[in-house]
Amino acid sequence: MSRVVRFPKTGLLPLTLAITSVLSATAYAAEQVEQPYQLDKVVVTASNTEHLEATAPASITVVTGDEIREKSGGDIVEALRKTPGVQLTQGGIGGRPTISMRGLPGQNGKYTVMMVDGRRINASETLFRANDLDISTIPVDSIERVEIVRGPMSSLYGADALGGVINIITKPGAEKWSGRLSYDYYTIEGNDGGDDHLGSLYLSGPLIKDKLKMTLNADIRDRSAWTPLEGNEAQFTKLEDKDVKNLSSVFDWQINEQQSLAFDLAKNSDKRKAIYGVGAADQKIDRETYALTHKGKWGWGNSQLRAYVEKSDVWDDIKSNKPGLNMENGDIHQTNQTLDGHINTEFGDHLLTTGAEFTKTELENSRNLSNGGKAEVTKKAIFAQDEWFINDSWTATLGGRLDNHSEFGSHFSPRGYLVYSATDALTLKGGVGTAYKAPRISEMDPNYNIVSCGGDCKIYGNPDLKPETSVSYELSAIYEQPLWDVSATVFQTDIKDMITTLTTNKPYPKDRTWTNLNEAQIKGVELTGRRQLTDTVNISANYAYSDSRDKSNGSNKLLTDTPRQTFNVNVDWQAMANLNTFVSYKYTGDQEAGFSRNDLPGYSTIDLGLNYKYSKSLSFRTGVTNIGDTRLNEKDSNFSYMERGRTYYVGATASF
Repeated sequence: MSRVVRFPKTGLLPLTLAITSVLSATAYAAEQVEQPYQLDKVVVTASNTEHLEATAPASITVVTGDEIREKSGGDIVEALRKTPGVQLTQGGIGGRPTISMRGLPGQNGKYTVMMVDGRRINASETLFRANDLDISTIPVDSIERVEIVRGPMSSLYGADALGGVINIITKPGAEKWSGRLSYDYYTIEGNDGGDDHLGSLYLSGPLIKDKLKMTLNADIRDRSAWTPLEGNEAQFTKLEDKDVKNLSSVFDWQINEQQSLAFDLAKNSDKRKAIYGVGAADQKIDRETYALTHKGKWGWGNSQLRAYVEKSDVWDDIKSNKPGLNMENGDIHQTNQTLDGHINTEFGDHLLTTGAEFTKTELENSRNLSNGGKAEVTKKAIFAQDEWFINDSWTATLGGRLDNHSEFGSHFSPRGYLVYSATDALTLKGGVGTAYKAPRISEMDPNYNIVSCGGDCKIYGNPDLKPETSVSYELSAIYEQPLWDVSATVFQTDIKDMITTLTTNKPYPKDRTWTNLNEAQIKGVELTGRRQLTDTVNISANYAYSDSRDKSNGSNKLLTDTPRQTFNVNVDWQAMANLNTFVSYKYTGDQEAGFSRNDLPGYSTIDLGLNYKYSKSLSFRTGVTNIGDTRLNEKDSNFSYMERGRTYYVGATASF
């Protein structure tokens, strides 16, 4: 299987003054710093097999766990939004972030598949909107890297992968006992609250030498509500009160040289409180995940068989201050049961991957489901992929997936991709991918309704909905040199039957239901670049442009809540062997607001940080985010979310 991986061919002012003084005192050592050789990143999400990032059959970006901890203050969402083609929106109560990719609307992240170690995590049926529960359950210190695949991946990962896949890959069990203990504190400038405390623990090592390894991860987060508005809105929560506890463990048993068995267990407790326009919300979310995975290495290839169960329980205590608005408490339960497996085997110049998946989702929701409060959906799928290593320069990947949905029958999603290593430095690649997304229970069940429009309407499920389908084309060029690299990608996505809401006037004037747009189209370009300016200074940047249009019935309207441009720049300075500083710039372009359709202006933020390694076992970090204190409500009241104000943070990590 070695041919699968293509190895490379040959107060702000006091803090600012403090950082400046440290850098000035240590700058003399900069010339003595030797930069470590950076190995090419190996990725697995693009094809379920190992590839180098440049030659993987997809547009893919890797964010390491160290980058998340050191440059984004342990915030996974902040790290992801600095990558090309990824946008962040926030909707509903409490400023909960939602990730979208390549110009697709971001509500609830419904076009992005979120996974941990290739295992889908999905609590989307428990909450209609403003759902960041999936990504908030991942202990930060457990992350080895995050692989972000842009573009449709339904041929491997099924429904929801219209925009792409985010696969969070955790650290493997350690051969020797080791661990790390981290703490971070964030405070937003002013007296409006928002103080945030995050503690995490990672511990891993052998219980039985060469046989049984254990990994334990834990996160505790306590954030007070942030209320930056004034006047009649002074009590409104722009960042909700948040109390999160995550605990996960993995037991990895090496049965023999060919087989291993892993048992994963995770428990999450998430409490949120917020005050908004029509009342107050007090939510409690509990989740349990169990997974059993068998891996085999055989003479004919590799195999994986996995079973996992995910249980999500949400309790909503909602109090309304709007006359005549009945907002009942809710007791909501979602259970996902999945059995999947695949095998990889090599025949001559071909690497074949075949597999199957079965998923059953059960929803109990007495508040929003009127037919006894229960609904159920089952999905079955088989998939196959052929990676053909034509010669040293050309690789072709062909694949397809046949999905069967209990409500919508069968659908086939094919995909083809070609990679050409033109020279030692230049890689050209591109392909055509299709995607398929069946409506959620909340969208298709006629017995499902939920209060929306600030309490002025309800949204009803529509049994006549059709699944969304898409065809996407992309072409990329990547040029790599030891001290610099650049890449460019152009893409187009054509979507049929995109699901959105439509005003119905039944039974009340503002009531809505879900409907299909006949046609939508997204065109865009993504650019990335990196340059090692000196032995100690490195600059990287990415730019993405997307034009998202509703083309139904001859129209050409912009899709809402999708920034047309994003631009990110990061400069790193390795001032000393044990001292690194960085400054990052982030621009979010103009976009149309969801309900008002106002054209919202673009805006920028700048972050500054410092990481200091005191010893092999102890490191510190500090910095400022949103140095310019950008406040979106001051730019336009139609923004559905707010960037955090100027925020200071300090943190420390002890390794042992």
